Amino acid sequence: MHPDWARKGVDTMNVLAHDALWNREYKAPIFTTNGPIWNRALAKQEAGKAATCEAIETIKQILGVKRLVSGHTVSKSGKILSLCNGSYLGIDVGITNYYGGYLAALEIIENDDGTQTVNALYPNKDSSNDVVREAVEASL
Repeated sequence: MHPDWARKGVDTMNVLAHDALWNREYKAPIFTTNGPIWNRALAKQEAGKAATCEAIETIKQILGVKRLVSGHTVSKSGKILSLCNGSYLGIDVGITNYYGGYLAALEIIENDDGTQTVNALYPNKDSSNDVVREAVEASL
């Protein structure tokens, strides 16, 4: 997502998406590669690491959120992508066989002190009923 889309606000983006879908306007700006749904610039760090982290911080401030969570850009490692100290999490790990058949989940735990602990969960290869929990970031 570009900061310009964040400035529109979540409610406006929801209305734009709803109206475009209702009217079958699938090429509406909200659905293009520059729109908030399909934009891959942050996940690919197209502007470079520093500029990407700056954009992420701007978007977080505008939206009033702790982090951005995104899909639609497959992580080639099969792991959840964490950028900018956990401010951006890419959760598309390639679950289909075409992309490797990787499995993962994102766990966000609300702590008593108001912070959140974020973990990536992966299947334990040694046990079919267990998961491996990896910290994605420090508590925010």
